[in-house]
Amino acid sequence: EDRTLKIAGMTEPMYFVDTASCKAKREDNNSDSTVHSNSLEADICGEMISKIIDAIENDEYSYGNKKPVLKGTDGYYDIGVITAYKAQIPLLKKSILKRLSSTHDKKTAKDMVDHLYVNTLDSFQGRDNQIIIYSFVRSNLRHTIGFQNEVRRLNVMMTRAKSLLIMVGDSETLTNTKALTVHDNKRACEYYTDLIDYCKENAGYIDYSKEHSHE
Repeated sequence: EDRTLKIAGMTEPMYFVDTASCKAKREDNNSDSTVHSNSLEADICGEMISKIIDAIENDEYSYGNKKPVLKGTDGYYDIGVITAYKAQIPLLKKSILKRLSSTHDKKTAKDMVDHLYVNTLDSFQGRDNQIIIYSFVRSNLRHTIGFQNEVRRLNVMMTRAKSLLIMVGDSETLTNTKALTVHDNKRACEYYTDLIDYCKENAGYIDYSKEHSHE
């Protein structure tokens, strides 16, 4: 029996949405590069989440013979939106609200956003959700990924999703980072290369530039 969650056109349990070929992929930094956000990734996450929420509201998803409860009686969706950096949170909420406002009235759209769990990776430890969307944020010429070089954090992100994990990031930055992982001598870039290759081999890889045009 197929126990894969099928929702919003997605039929695999794990996806990597790659921004590497997008013109607008670069992260946004403050003057001293201590605050990081990424507008393109926020837009992509907003698009994905709005489609998923509409599928939930219209009961357009399946999971074998039984359906997981993707919206509780309290109105909260079983969706976690996680990001590496705190500055990305308001961009994510703004993008989700904008997308949902195109198909719902503003009050309803805001209520939907308020019933999502949007937070940083470190704040998410100990939680899980049926659906997880993760924004890596980092995309730069130096291939710097900050604390995401510590693959224990990567493990936290990957084990939070019960049914569907969607990761949005720049494969070029992730697979070329020079950083070493903290707990062994294996380079972080090797872990990210293996992760993205796995998604490619299992039909869970999306080259975003081929489907959309972001100037």
